Amino acid sequence: MFEVLHITDVHLLGEPSRRLFNVDTRASLEMVLADALTGSVPDALIVTGDIAQDGEEEVYCAFMEIVRRSYSGPVLCTPGNHDLLEPMQRAGVPMDGLRLGDWQLLALDSHADGELTAAVTDASVDACFVQIYAPHVLLCTHHPRLSVECPWIDGDRKINPQLHRCLAAPSSVRALIFGHLHQEVATRIGEASLYGTPATCFQSVPKSACFALDTTAPGYRQIHLHDDGTISTVVRRTAALPQPPRIGS
Repeated sequence: MFEVLHITDVHLLGEPSRRLFNVDTRASLEMVLADALTGSVPDALIVTGDIAQDGEEEVYCAFMEIVRRSYSGPVLCTPGNHDLLEPMQRAGVPMDGLRLGDWQLLALDSHADGELTAAVTDASVDACFVQIYAPHVLLCTHHPRLSVECPWIDGDRKINPQLHRCLAAPSSVRALIFGHLHQEVATRIGEASLYGTPATCFQSVPKSACFALDTTAPGYRQIHLHDDGTISTVVRRTAALPQPPRIGS
């Protein structure tokens, strides 16, 4: 069995004094990592996008420095709609797939620089799935693949029929994990489980018609990849933020 730590939607800011919705995103990231790594060292860390709020290279460098102070194991990142690919690459953010025994961890890039909505093309699906060679696969991406009953989020989702067919059909893909929502979600497509994970910073209200901030604490997901191809997972929360998030801050 292997343990994977999933975090997402860090929204790290360039200036340490800046706040996003009244949240110190750097401090909240450090709080999540401290909580998740106390008494447990996962076999891999997956980060599903929106690492930097403004896509700055120095912010990606700062992110990796924060991570490496706490965790020295394998890391797999995929960009979100706030991220910019070239600065991520220049900063050395790891985006190549990982292998853990009979498990393969692969990233499916759903972002396009400067675009809010998902951009999963047939070519990107093919490029991802052609890499599959292991008996069991955990896919990671930024945008959710199904409706989460939040119109303001569902509008960011572009259905790719080919990806939907690949997930629905029997295959070695056991689960797809994602972010973007700033809330917890668990659902299925065919035999594949789909898991959305809370953000490391502020959260959004589930099933809300428009964007609304929740007071729920930052979170992360612990995933156990079993030798028989099954997955068990739990979402954990940190202590509450020192200052509650609020619009206009």
